[in-house]
Amino acid sequence: PPVTAATLSRGNGGEPDSLDPAYAGTQWEDNIVGDLMVGLTTLDAGARPIPGMAARWEVSRDGLSWTFHLRAARWSDGAAVTAGDFVFAFRRLVDWQIENGSSGLVPCGTTGENSTLSNAEHHRVIEVCVEQAAGRVPVIAGCGSNDTMNALLHMTFSKKCGAQAALLVAPYYNRPSQAGLLAHFGYLAEHSDLPIVLYNVPGRTVTDLKPETVCELARRHPGRFVGIKDASGDLSRVTDHRMGIQGDFAQL
Repeated sequence: PPVTAATLSRGNGGEPDSLDPAYAGTQWEDNIVGDLMVGLTTLDAGARPIPGMAARWEVSRDGLSWTFHLRAARWSDGAAVTAGDFVFAFRRLVDWQIENGSSGLVPCGTTGENSTLSNAEHHRVIEVCVEQAAGRVPVIAGCGSNDTMNALLHMTFSKKCGAQAALLVAPYYNRPSQAGLLAHFGYLAEHSDLPIVLYNVPGRTVTDLKPETVCELARRHPGRFVGIKDASGDLSRVTDHRMGIQGDFAQL
C-alpha cells in the first residue's frame, strides 16, 4: 500500500516516533523507504525508534533485527510513495550527487538501465533529472541509439525539457562503417541544435569511432560537437583529436 504522511505518528520535533498499527504486516523491498533497509522485512506495530535518534528505527522479526532510517521531511507534503516508485529515489539521488560535488549529470547514459527502458521511461528519467537539478549543474542527456530517428526523438525531447547537451553513443549492433557514422551523427547535428558529446566505447558497441571521423564531424559541423567520451583505451587519440579539431573540444 502507499505510504503517506498519515502513516506515521509524529513527536513534537516532527520526526516519526511510532508506527501506525494499521500498517502492521506491510512488506517493503530493499531501499524503497528510508536511507537503508536490509532484506525484505515485515514492519509490525511493535517497531520502535532508537532512543536519541528519532529518525532511526529498529524492527525485529524471527529473531533478527534491522535498523533503517526514515526522513519525515520527505513525507511532509503527504504525497504517496509506492514500492518501486523510482521518482522518489531518483530525485534523492540527483540531490545527493549535486550536494557531494558532482559538476554535471548524465541521465540515461549507457552503463545503467538505459538499454532496457521504453521511450516513455527514457524520457521520464531525463525530465525528472532536469527538473530536480533545477539549473544547479548542467544535464547531459543520454540520447544515443542505433536508430538515427530514435536518437533524434530523444534529442528533441531533451532539448524541450531543458537539458544542456546530448550524449550520443556510436550505433551498436548495426556496426556502421566510418561513412555510416558520419551520416548518422551528421544527420543529428543538422536536425537538432542541442550540443553533442560523442561517446566511443567499441568494447560494447563493436563500432569504433575513429579519430579521423571525429575530426571530420567537427569540421563539417562547426560548434555542434563539443566533446567526446572515448573508452577505446588508446591514449594517442587525445593528440589526434587535439591536432585535428580547431577550437574548444572536451576530451574524457
